[in-house]
Amino acid sequence: MDRSIFLVRHTRTAMPEGICYGQTDTDVAGSFKSESAAIAEKFKDLSFDLIYTSPLKRCIKLAGFLGNTFVHDERLAEMNFGNWEGIAWDSIFSTSEGKDWFANYTRVRCRGGESFQDLIARVSSFLTEISAKQGNILVVTHAGVMRAMLVSLGLAAEENVFGIAIPFGCILKIAKQYEYKIDVI
Repeated sequence: MDRSIFLVRHTRTAMPEGICYGQTDTDVAGSFKSESAAIAEKFKDLSFDLIYTSPLKRCIKLAGFLGNTFVHDERLAEMNFGNWEGIAWDSIFSTSEGKDWFANYTRVRCRGGESFQDLIARVSSFLTEISAKQGNILVVTHAGVMRAMLVSLGLAAEENVFGIAIPFGCILKIAKQYEYKIDVI
């Protein structure tokens, strides 16, 4: 049996736009029901053998909407931005530390947080663990995690992956037959 992994980014959050909120456990926006229903509609003809979710409530709520049984996995949490959590991105960028990080975010850790390389390592561990599992797997997670998975699977280059748009509610299908391929649903 072939296996497909469906990656879904959570719906809009209650956090104001422009605020850094990686592992901040923010709630979903008031548009949750309509956004979740639109995602569920895309999956109406599919069933999932396994559902995994980030432990953050914005993902848990969507996973609960899409299925009754799911597994929380800490490795699926968004990147940890450390001391910058809850601060406006514009304010972060205006500091010398912020400028240094933006110039090399793939390798440099946020103070008190992670680098993109740290996130890739976390996600690679998850992908290795599920590699032998069969059937359709749903993963409800975050844009950063989805990008780290694309890099880990060799579907995107680290230096270009942030050019891939992953809006709220985005679904990526990753199929493995002879090699991985990606489809946006």
